[in-house]
Amino acid sequence: MRTIGTDEMHVSYWTAFHEALERAGGPVSGRKRTGGKRTPQPKPYMSYPIGRGRFELCATLPRKMDKIRAELYIFGPEATESYNRLRNQRDDITRELGYPLEWEKTPTNYRISVYLDDAYLERKDDWPRQHKWLAARVNEFHRVFSPRV
Repeated sequence: MRTIGTDEMHVSYWTAFHEALERAGGPVSGRKRTGGKRTPQPKPYMSYPIGRGRFELCATLPRKMDKIRAELYIFGPEATESYNRLRNQRDDITRELGYPLEWEKTPTNYRISVYLDDAYLERKDDWPRQHKWLAARVNEFHRVFSPRV
C-alpha cells in the first residue's frame, strides 16, 4: 500500500514530471503561460488549465493506492450539468482516446479519469515510466476534452 509521501518527495516527483511534460511537447507543459517554470507543489497532485474555469486537468497520486491517475476534474455550481453533458459523449470520447475511462462522482464534484496500476511513489527508478504515461494521458485529455469544455 502506498504511503502518502513527504512534501519533499512530492516536489521532487512533480519537478521530474514537468521535465517529462517538456519532453512530450504537448499542449500541457511544465511551463506557465506567462513563461518560466511551473512550480511543483508539495501535494499529491498537480493541476493544469484546460481553457475554461471550473475544469482542471490533474495528475494525481491517489492516497492509499498503488496507482497514479490522470483526470479531468469538474467543480462548481454547474458541475453536474457539465459532467452529464460530457457523459452523453462518452462513446465518442472513449473512441477518440482509445481507452476506457472511469466516470466518477466525488463527495462534492466529478472526475473523468484513467489509472496506471503498479505505480509507487517510493520507487524513483520507476518514475520515468510513470511520468511518460502521465504526460501522454494529460496531453491526450487536453486534446479530447478542451474543445468540449
